[in-house]
Amino acid sequence: AVQWPTLRDTLGIGSWFRDQFISHQIGKLKPDQEAYEEVTEKLGIAPEKIIFFDDNKDNIEGAKQLGWSAYLVQGTKELSNQLKKLNLI
Repeated sequence: AVQWPTLRDTLGIGSWFRDQFISHQIGKLKPDQEAYEEVTEKLGIAPEKIIFFDDNKDNIEGAKQLGWSAYLVQGTKELSNQLKKLNLI
């Protein structure tokens, strides 16, 4: 809840993604599988089509267990670089 407004508004990350599922907003915490399952259900797509970025290795592993494409990134520069590598921006 503390970090998201800064990331979304000040750094502009919110506009990079069509769908955003923030733990404090959906009421489920990563790496609990329920968090990933809820997002998968809400998106209504196959888990392997979901791309996930996080700065916590445990969260990345949790996402991968459900079949998501998950990438460990530290900060917005790394996120931007990874998005470019994936040809998403």
